[in-house]
Amino acid sequence: ALGLGASLLVTLTVAPALAAVLLKLAPRRSSAAEPPTLRAIGRATDAVMARAGRRPIVAVVLALLLAAAGLASGLRLTPGLSPSLRETELVVRLNATPGTALAEMNRIVARVGAELRSVHGVRSVAEDSGRAIASDRVVGSGSAELWVDLDPSAGSLATTRAVERVVAGYPGLTHQVVGYYNDRVAQARNSAAEPVVVRIYGDDPEVLRAKATEVRTLLAGVRGVVHPRVEAQSEQPTIQVEVDLASAERHGLKPGDVRRAASTLVSGLEVGSLYEDQKVFQVVVVGAPAARQSLSSVQDLVIDTPDKSSVRLGDVAKVSIGRSLSVIKHEDVSRSIDVSAGVDGRDVAATVGEVKAVMRGVRFPLGHSAKVLGDYEKQRSAHRDVALAAVVAGVLVFLLLQAALESWWLALIAFAALPLALAGGAVAAWLDGGRLSLGSLIGVFAVGAIAIRGSTYLLAPVPTTTSADEARGAVRRAASERAAPLLIAAVVIAVALVPFVVLGDRPGTEILRPLAIVVLGGLVSSTITTLVLLPIAWLAIERRRRRPEADAGPVPKEAHHAVS
Repeated sequence: ALGLGASLLVTLTVAPALAAVLLKLAPRRSSAAEPPTLRAIGRATDAVMARAGRRPIVAVVLALLLAAAGLASGLRLTPGLSPSLRETELVVRLNATPGTALAEMNRIVARVGAELRSVHGVRSVAEDSGRAIASDRVVGSGSAELWVDLDPSAGSLATTRAVERVVAGYPGLTHQVVGYYNDRVAQARNSAAEPVVVRIYGDDPEVLRAKATEVRTLLAGVRGVVHPRVEAQSEQPTIQVEVDLASAERHGLKPGDVRRAASTLVSGLEVGSLYEDQKVFQVVVVGAPAARQSLSSVQDLVIDTPDKSSVRLGDVAKVSIGRSLSVIKHEDVSRSIDVSAGVDGRDVAATVGEVKAVMRGVRFPLGHSAKVLGDYEKQRSAHRDVALAAVVAGVLVFLLLQAALESWWLALIAFAALPLALAGGAVAAWLDGGRLSLGSLIGVFAVGAIAIRGSTYLLAPVPTTTSADEARGAVRRAASERAAPLLIAAVVIAVALVPFVVLGDRPGTEILRPLAIVVLGGLVSSTITTLVLLPIAWLAIERRRRRPEADAGPVPKEAHHAVS
């Protein structure tokens, strides 16, 4: 907006003043002399107008082809305004089997880092295993991250693929390679990874698993849903201590005393910290390693009683080995598990609507519930807002055109030609990957502005109150005289945008490159629309509008007397 305001101010003040000053210094020439280039463009435009005027069917076919190409390409575009950044900083996440020792994970990560450093285009690699003190990452010892710094001159896309091949060569590890900025944006958005995600809440893990399996079966029967799956939950063996209340009471022990003592001896209890040279060392009270090597050794642990005696843990509690989740996922205050699925062969909105209808028939125990997640609701709300804003903007544009051209017919022609002018931009966006990104959307606005400017520039001098012959002559003169400025402006804009297309998918061009591609495609269609289709459309409408007057002929004298 600031740029448009500044350019308008310069156009109305600075440019005329500079022209007045500089033209006094320019060598004088005859007013009849016109540059050969402008004369050639004018003659070519006039010839095209003459032929197209005799055969308007050609213009109709051209308009239909432009409309069909723009509509087909527009329907194939995938909306995704957030640009996919070409980054030089990668984050590699590795996850081993839950329970993997930190020493083993350090060995694996060091080997992966050494191999990544040998990849062409990688400048440096930093490694991190487990969870640091006061870290915001809730992970275990089997998790690791590597930060990979790429050399921009080596090509970020090729280097990223090489990094992915290296990481994929380690079986038994789940991995993820993402750009740092893309990763931070995804975490901030907190969006669902799949089009359909049903999150089940509750406190009982067995109920969660059973309901997740039931929901997965129901989703498999919904048309359009593909690959429904339950979120994997890793389990690990865990020592479970169930206090024998009667036995504990005979020894004067409370259930909490037994559990705390067993937890301290087996898992350890942090009682403080030591600090040395900015290093923090935890002070932990824990049983001897030999005392927790087997189930029987844990059962033989000695617990102090209030009467200064001791008792064996196995005498006051049942000690066994059970299974427990290695990672417990929470949202708010409830445990949760996700059932996700993809969508294929059907509209996402219709699929999500049917999934919601199916979920209303699922019954959950007290304290358990489910919710259909995903970005669909937010996207639908955003699309409604955008559609409303587009309608309001379209009405305002039409009214402004009418005020500028002082004719409803001319305003209607200019406004109706706008979709044809945008068709080339839609085709270019589809050829570039079929994604309507932020840069592509800005390019659409730019093409629309260019088309509106060209339409008003061409149709403004056309009279609407003269005879049919004078109107047709005015249209042809305007097209031939103003074709050169419009073509020159289009060429200048194209030359300015070509470098951004030539640069390719380099970091920093994620918005400029799709913008340039859409504008270049739109320049072709808008130029054809402005210089060919608009004048022919006006001539056709003018001929049809004035035909009743010509057919009626002069009014007879008898009619005058009758009226008198």
